[in-house]
Amino acid sequence: MNISFMICLLVLSTSEPSRCGAPAYMGETQASVWRKAQDYGMSVEDAELLVGDIWRSATVIHASGLHEHWREQKVDLVPFLVELLEEDGFPRGPRPSSREFSEIDVMRYLARFRDARGNAFLVKRVNTTLQEAVRTEQDVDILCDLLVVLGTSQGENGLDILFKVQSEEFWKSNEAPEVEAKAIAGVLSKERRRESMIRRIRTSAIDALAISGTQRAVHAFGTGEGISTCFEDSLNEYFRMAVRYYVGVFKSPEHYGNPLPPEKIEQIEAIYQKYGKTYTPEVPDRDEHPSTTPHVRLSTP
Repeated sequence: MNISFMICLLVLSTSEPSRCGAPAYMGETQASVWRKAQDYGMSVEDAELLVGDIWRSATVIHASGLHEHWREQKVDLVPFLVELLEEDGFPRGPRPSSREFSEIDVMRYLARFRDARGNAFLVKRVNTTLQEAVRTEQDVDILCDLLVVLGTSQGENGLDILFKVQSEEFWKSNEAPEVEAKAIAGVLSKERRRESMIRRIRTSAIDALAISGTQRAVHAFGTGEGISTCFEDSLNEYFRMAVRYYVGVFKSPEHYGNPLPPEKIEQIEAIYQKYGKTYTPEVPDRDEHPSTTPHVRLSTP
């Protein structure tokens, strides 16, 4: 038998399972997380679970059940996730494929822990990005995604940034990023495109405030305090969204013929009454069928 082949067999037979090749469905960045998770002390099974959690977290705005396992195992993932991001081994922007992770995927997962250490990292990253020039639509996409991450994290410093970025005053100040838009021939002038890019960023900040589901967001949309006048016509819709996220109702299960539990309706009605508003229940969408209803979680993530 070939000596080299025998040595190879010996190495493989004595290697720990954690050193084996990553599952075939993982691309390079997912496999990297899988390996580093084992270096962090996780079992092969837990490393694979973590990869799945990050992937799932990136596809659902509010997904419950992502962290219970780690709490039960008393695994502190926040330092690990921050270290992954600081190593800068992920591409910016959208994930290259379903087999890969981008930077924003890991940030979305980190934000769900709502941990002060993770939130501090996210705030720092957003502040750094706000100092960079915005030149392309992809730059806008990256900044918009980061703002939504701040909303998910629910940190006070992150909410401060969202209130600031949605304001008109911020974009007139020296604190705002330079937006260097190029004209689209025959479609948009340079100035109109610049306005469009800024509008997208400001709207993402408002969306992020609503999905934060925080008391601060509910109050802002309920009173209009701190919200730019250009969003006044949408205050009621943003209030509706913020209240539903606040009480733990994500999406609109009523549209699929699934009424909310009475206790949820009572919570919503009480908040509406506090702000002098009348709650109008959602009605089923005639185009949807109960048999195709997606699973909607009503618990706080």
